[in-house]
Amino acid sequence: MKIAYDSGIDDFTEAVTIDPMYAEVNYLRGNYYLKKEDYDRAIADYTTAIHINPLYADALNNRGVAYSKKEDYNRALADFTTAIEIDPIYAEAYNNRGNHYLRKKEYNRAIVEYTMAIKINPEYADAYSNRGVAYDKAGDIDHAIADYTMTIKLNPNGQSQRLALRICKLRQSYPWPHNN
Repeated sequence: MKIAYDSGIDDFTEAVTIDPMYAEVNYLRGNYYLKKEDYDRAIADYTTAIHINPLYADALNNRGVAYSKKEDYNRALADFTTAIEIDPIYAEAYNNRGNHYLRKKEYNRAIVEYTMAIKINPEYADAYSNRGVAYDKAGDIDHAIADYTMTIKLNPNGQSQRLALRICKLRQSYPWPHNN
């Protein structure tokens, strides 16, 4: 797998050398770096793509993911928000912004973001799963169960959602103190 990533990065690096003002190539190389968990290089490539095309919502969203991985949450939030301002129906950016609020334990704000992602893309399994987590953390077991159930319907192989659903159903049947 490492060889495939390195080969891909080399190909994109060669393309950037030929045409450094090609935003898409910088963006795609950033994606490779993101997958390799080389967040600084990913951020650099996304930043170059954004410099070339300031309306590049995908580059902003992915740079936000890279910032988030580096725990630079304020920059991540700014990038997700800008991506949404550019493309108001960008479900993934809403989902990522929801993840930001979930991490900060702002469960109601996270739920709003995930709900928007689902409204845009009703088959977005990750948004249902993430909203289920937010509902669960907020103590709304019934809605968490509904979202985990929908996640499993959309993605039948999702084992973590099956486990979360079972735990929620147990807590629903046998309530105990819930720590967020």
